[in-house]
Amino acid sequence: MGSFNHEAAACDPVRKVISLTEDEPDGCFYRFRPNNWGDLGAGGLLEVLVAGE
Repeated sequence: MGSFNHEAAACDPVRKVISLTEDEPDGCFYRFRPNNWGDLGAGGLLEVLVAGE
């Protein structure tokens, strides 16, 4: 689910996504969509929130 210092995670089994935060002062907010819900080691898509400037 990404190579960063994970701070918190929240699982949404209905949408089958995991929201993650990063434990850094300039950390980001991430969404992980696993290829196989229930098997996080099977890989998936990691997305990062990009806010407008």
